[in-house]
Amino acid sequence: MTLRACPSTRSTLGLVLLAASALLPGMAPATGATSDPSEAPGVAAAASRIDALVEEALARHGQAVEAAVVDTVFLRRAYVDIAGRIPTAGEARAFLDDPAPGKRNRLIDTLLDGPGYAARMFLWYADLFRLRTKLAKRTSGEPFAHWIKQAIADDMPYDTLVHELLAATGPAHAEGSGATGYLLRDRGMPEDSMSNTARLFLGMRIECAQCHDHPFNEWTQRQYFEMVAFSGGVDYEIDFGGVDHGPRLLELRAEVKQTLGKPGNKAFERMLRPLSTGLEGTGTAAVRLPDDYRSQAGGAPGDWIRARTLFGDAIGPEPEFPEPPRGNAKRSRRARDKTRPPLPVGSREVFADWVTSSENPTFTTVIANRMWKRVMGHGLVEPVDSLDLGPDPVHPELLAELESLMRALDYDLREFQRVLHHTAAWQRRAPTVDLGWDAPASLGAPPVHRMQAEQIWDSLLTLVVEDVDGTLAPPRDAYAAGVYASYSELASAPADELLDEVRFRALKFSDPAAYRVAQKARKQEQQADRKAERQADQRALRPLKNALRKAKRRDDTAAIETLQDQLTDTASDADAMDERRPKKKRPADGLVRAADLPSPAPADHFLRAFGQSDREQIDAGHVEPNVPQVLSLLNGFLETHLLTNPDAVLGQELEAAPHTDARIETAFLALLARRPTADELRLWRGEIGSRGRQALKDLVWTLANTHEFLFVR
Repeated sequence: MTLRACPSTRSTLGLVLLAASALLPGMAPATGATSDPSEAPGVAAAASRIDALVEEALARHGQAVEAAVVDTVFLRRAYVDIAGRIPTAGEARAFLDDPAPGKRNRLIDTLLDGPGYAARMFLWYADLFRLRTKLAKRTSGEPFAHWIKQAIADDMPYDTLVHELLAATGPAHAEGSGATGYLLRDRGMPEDSMSNTARLFLGMRIECAQCHDHPFNEWTQRQYFEMVAFSGGVDYEIDFGGVDHGPRLLELRAEVKQTLGKPGNKAFERMLRPLSTGLEGTGTAAVRLPDDYRSQAGGAPGDWIRARTLFGDAIGPEPEFPEPPRGNAKRSRRARDKTRPPLPVGSREVFADWVTSSENPTFTTVIANRMWKRVMGHGLVEPVDSLDLGPDPVHPELLAELESLMRALDYDLREFQRVLHHTAAWQRRAPTVDLGWDAPASLGAPPVHRMQAEQIWDSLLTLVVEDVDGTLAPPRDAYAAGVYASYSELASAPADELLDEVRFRALKFSDPAAYRVAQKARKQEQQADRKAERQADQRALRPLKNALRKAKRRDDTAAIETLQDQLTDTASDADAMDERRPKKKRPADGLVRAADLPSPAPADHFLRAFGQSDREQIDAGHVEPNVPQVLSLLNGFLETHLLTNPDAVLGQELEAAPHTDARIETAFLALLARRPTADELRLWRGEIGSRGRQALKDLVWTLANTHEFLFVR
């Protein structure tokens, strides 16, 4: 098995691509460093090799090579597919008016290195990993979301990312433990978790084998549970193991149970659930066969079986069972007590090593195929998570080339996509009809496709919000930060304070009326404390402000500078106090990009109407049309946020345009990333001339409801 490289030793983009250029067929050796990624020999040579394989396949099947798309189509395709939104009118105008050669390559690289790519990539991961803002009862998904966003920002290699997800342990709500969210998503269901892992990372649907030998494949029920055995012994509660004063909390739990009874115990468990939720256990490499076990592969219900991979040799460590209790005369000293669970032996780490090894025959194939589908619209094998059941790839040589490229780039998904976007194939005109993934002509260009729900939402925001990418929160946004702060506060709270809080919360269960009275008094006390803090802040600032005014009157430059610094420091201290106060909840209908909205959005939200995944199944989003979508565009978002909103950025741009033709052009550029034709210009010039402002609103409404807006060519 090949050892995984530590992330800190991964090559930079230039070094990776230069190394790749010497390894892959058709990739010329580098002659020097360059600041433009698209000009690196590795990118150009890899893209050229892919194009050669595509064109060879088209020629072999008598298919013509499509022409390259015009600038307007390329512009919109690049923004929507890479950045997850349409370009603004200003961005469209700047690109279309740029006469310099190489502007397409520069735009691709700019978008791949921008915040829009990170937001779109996060949503792709969120759909795959079924990420939810609330993973389970009293289990926040914000740390998991933060972890994924940070991994994208850091360009964490995909194999490293997957390894950390599979081997993660620790408290779920502590900063740095966000990777535990992957397994906590299937809390208490190790069988379902293994089924999802096989689909995501091995491209195999083995869930049928959970109940019986697989009817359509060679996998047996025994093999299924041999895979589950790698995560044997995993516990989803850590019993305060990640807290310094964990032993004292265990003592406190017993004290509460004894003195406050069931109400106190209930309050204690609810209050400290953030500390005890997490993953514990490195894997026992063993699992018991279920009571309804009926495989033909041997074994009986209740038997302990050792971890073994679906293919290849058994790599799970030997399970270790505890010694029998002392004084058990029926057992010898060397006997093992298999009536009790086996001991941890680190099998989860071994499983993660096996899954992500470059020698694993399916891991690289699956992610290369997924990335090809993400960029080109169809996988080379479909379905992408059923490689063991699906037909042969439409182009085996191309898939092999993509696997080689993925390994050469050390599983850097951003750079892998950079190569694909720089191919001539991605920049060609789409076929007039979608021929399906297994038609050779489908290799030649991405098909026409409707924008995904998140792309439509983010595109509409470009018409409303100035600098829509500027609304994106940094990876460690206020929501994850609030979870971490609450965890730290609980983890460091003295036992006496915790006991007082438990007594207060226990009233909710033992005496609800008294609890309501006490809660009201507490709120009044907190409000009085905050008011006193604000007054104290103002008292601290007042002398400095007075002194600053006097210094300005006498034009004392040195004193002015000193006093301004003191004011800034004092105000910062006050802001720091505010930062420690509870954060507001995330607005469900806020005008921010989809990556910063709840995951998933509420059932009645625009995103859900247009097919956003409910995050219950892997990659469950859809683009099927329905009536709510029509109503949302006809009378919903456009009317509320754009047409009647005086602050909408498009409205302000239309008002600022010097004449009617400029207004019409701005509307077309903002919504369709092209200028109007002569006929369109003449039509709307007449409409606006006769009906004025209302006709201009009708123009925006009409363009937003066209297929040209919703679809990407």
